[in-house]
Amino acid sequence: MATTAQLPTQVSPPQFALSPALPHQVGGAEVWAFPVLPGVDGPLLGPGSDEASEALGIDLLAALEVARATGRAGEVTTVPVASLEASHEVSLVLLVGVGEGSVTDFRRAGAALARATKDRASVVTSLAAITPDEGLGAFVVGAMLGSFAFHWRSTGPKERPVARIVLADVSDDGADDELARALALGGAGWRSRALAMVPANLKTPAWLADQAVEVGEAAGLEVTIWDDERLRAEGFGGILAVGGGSVHPPRLIRMDYV
Repeated sequence: MATTAQLPTQVSPPQFALSPALPHQVGGAEVWAFPVLPGVDGPLLGPGSDEASEALGIDLLAALEVARATGRAGEVTTVPVASLEASHEVSLVLLVGVGEGSVTDFRRAGAALARATKDRASVVTSLAAITPDEGLGAFVVGAMLGSFAFHWRSTGPKERPVARIVLADVSDDGADDELARALALGGAGWRSRALAMVPANLKTPAWLADQAVEVGEAAGLEVTIWDDERLRAEGFGGILAVGGGSVHPPRLIRMDYV
């Protein structure tokens, strides 16, 4: 008898946290990331960069000049930290362009940061400290979806999203609520992408119905599932006729917000 294929365990999006401290004041980070803004006389660095330069003994502005960075949204300049001080665990500094600083620019910057920190344990960044209204949320959504991955490897994923992103130098009273909204939006986008990527031989009507029940329970929705017997009993002939062309019986899913 043929063995049913199983979906390998998939990666999870990064965890996010807020901190009023600057990156160099947050312990345990593997990566520090700072915003880069275009300037008339060359790109400018954002909050915490001067302190990081002093702590690490690295001229970050000079690194931008060498890389000919412009500060355009999503541009990433990588600065390896070769010799670590005992007080710092950071091994990499990223300088991330935010362009004109629009909400869209920060979403693009978040995605770029996520792609540049895959397989890292943690990153502390001050990018969210200079976002416009709704920009913090856009940055978080960009970082979440920029981390998305799907794999079909029995040995595990080829690469993993950064495990933790700390949004440094953020003390706005509304930041917690904005972060919560962004996590909900990014999480919905992550799940949607994952559902779209599941192969059709696994994504049967019954499997999708199970996913709907799981989502509904987590969100407080009322979920009703019609299996083939109930569909037949209640006269859903059209659905049964279409589903009759498959070895997998159809399902009808109804989700109610009550």
